Amino acid sequence: MKISDEILHKLHELDCEDVAKRFGIDVKRHKAHCFNHDDRIASLGFRGNHWKCFSCGIGGDAITFIQEKFSVSFVEACRILTDEYGIPISYGRYSAKRTSPIINWCKKESTSDTSCLFDREVAEFIMEHTTLTKAGFEFLREQRKIKIDVIESSKIHSIEETNHLKDIIQAQFGIDRLKTVKVLTSNGRYLTIDTPSLIIPYYDYNNNLIGLQTRYLGKVQPDFNIPRFKRICCSSIRLYNMQLLNSIQPGARIFITEGITDCLAMLSAGYDAVALPSATSFPTNDLVKLKNYNLYMVADQDRAGNDALIKLYRFMLRFGCEVKRIELPNGVKDFCIYYVKTVKN
Repeated sequence: MKISDEILHKLHELDCEDVAKRFGIDVKRHKAHCFNHDDRIASLGFRGNHWKCFSCGIGGDAITFIQEKFSVSFVEACRILTDEYGIPISYGRYSAKRTSPIINWCKKESTSDTSCLFDREVAEFIMEHTTLTKAGFEFLREQRKIKIDVIESSKIHSIEETNHLKDIIQAQFGIDRLKTVKVLTSNGRYLTIDTPSLIIPYYDYNNNLIGLQTRYLGKVQPDFNIPRFKRICCSSIRLYNMQLLNSIQPGARIFITEGITDCLAMLSAGYDAVALPSATSFPTNDLVKLKNYNLYMVADQDRAGNDALIKLYRFMLRFGCEVKRIELPNGVKDFCIYYVKTVKN
């Protein structure tokens, strides 16, 4: 879909501080805590139609803000902003008055809102009271052909119904705390974890739990707009499989993938790999820790993958580290698809 230059100009000129406030960022004296990392001192600054984090370096205009905040594409970010500000725009067969389901999710039930700090205690409780269910195992092993030892070492769990977990976690922590960290919906009636879903833990290089992400395994239901991925417990954007750095030496080869399943496929194929949560999610503080390694990116064969590669290349070049690209065969979108097609059971 092509967005007109006139619309893009209007979006570019939006006041970024106003945009941030509309989407849940607590701005004081033109500064806020950055949503891209654990930020105890406000490092996110706003000035007119620009914003920038002076800690991790991300920044841009209103469109970039929405892309980074909610990990959505350029077009989706434009759609969110036009809906919020009432800017008429045509979406082909959709009416210009159409209310975007993305806008409702972002503002009302966003589990990607990292204005609070990661609640490790709640996250650890969730991991202690869940396991890898049959649906989760079948997805990883039967559909994606992930090796058993990789499944076990990943410590990925899954959930197929939420009533039991809701009861015990609410009894342990109370409704208010769980609402604050986006584990309960704003009305306190439901868990924000959709079912069935994987529950994917993130660890740092010291094996400390630093984040939880869910991956919806159910069928796409257009009427409900269930996002495939969610970050819960106020998890910020982090690099997946950081604990790898404990077992390899500087100068070793590391492959960077887009997404967790690609990373698990790389590990199953015998390669050392870490993962960006998505093509638009850049945990810059974590990526800096890779500067002394030999980096290769296995980017998806689409525009988002190419943009992600360019962004990663430019970022790591600041630290004297050149990222090299691994080319997938023509017609193969990502490494997981390639792996499933070529692996021998």
